[in-house]
Amino acid sequence: AGKIAVDLYAGIGYFSIPLLLAGATHLHAFELNPDSIEALERNLVLNGVKNKCTVHPGDNAVTAPSLGKIADVINMGLLPQADLGIPLAAQVLKPEGGIVRLHGNAPDSADGFKTWLEPRMQALSQALSQHQGGSWNVSMS
Repeated sequence: AGKIAVDLYAGIGYFSIPLLLAGATHLHAFELNPDSIEALERNLVLNGVKNKCTVHPGDNAVTAPSLGKIADVINMGLLPQADLGIPLAAQVLKPEGGIVRLHGNAPDSADGFKTWLEPRMQALSQALSQHQGGSWNVSMS
């Protein structure tokens, strides 16, 4: 509650709307597909949260960096992999840190998951150091 959220791959609002309903103060939703944007805007109205969301149409690689470092929570729900969003997340996360949700199709074994996860955590740590400065501790919970 009381957090600024960013959904880098908003789609129809599958993750955006629950973030708003859970108490996010405001959400910035990025989406490329015009049909998804139309459905997202309709779903925001149906769920009574339109006034708490700014929809950013177009390529998030172009539009997201202009937000600046404002996000407490970042969602990257693009399947099969949201890896291209990692540098964008590092650019919009608040300097004091926050929550970054990275979605992807990972192997279902413990070893396979670890092998899948480790380079993504390292990439996020490196992107944060590049865009925010300093050294970052990235953990998974």
